[in-house]
Amino acid sequence: MKVFDPREIDAAVSRAFEEGDIEEALTLYEEGCAFVRFSGEVTTSAADIRAEIGGLIAMKPKVTLDEVAVIESVDGKLATTRARGRIDGTGPDGQPMSVPFHTLAVVRKQADGSWRFAIDDPQGSAKS
Repeated sequence: MKVFDPREIDAAVSRAFEEGDIEEALTLYEEGCAFVRFSGEVTTSAADIRAEIGGLIAMKPKVTLDEVAVIESVDGKLATTRARGRIDGTGPDGQPMSVPFHTLAVVRKQADGSWRFAIDDPQGSAKS
């Protein structure tokens, strides 16, 4: 999956989560992307990012994006994105759950004109 507008990357990754497609979700992340795990630890490990996203997909989520804000750099090579919304899904105990979120990310324009996550903080630095 490729995204050619930084305003669309949050919706694209949300669709991949809802469809249970971890491979599509991972195509939106640069190699070496800095990802803030739900524990608050920052990782650049592809295996760690896969595990975190896999845990989210296991919830069988329905993602509601209430607001997405994007600020693009003057040279058009970087952008920050902030998304606010809610994930409804199934918790580890099998019970329905609803989790609000407020993300913070930096996305980078690739050589082919597509955008990928360079830094992704799904909790918007809530633990810092």
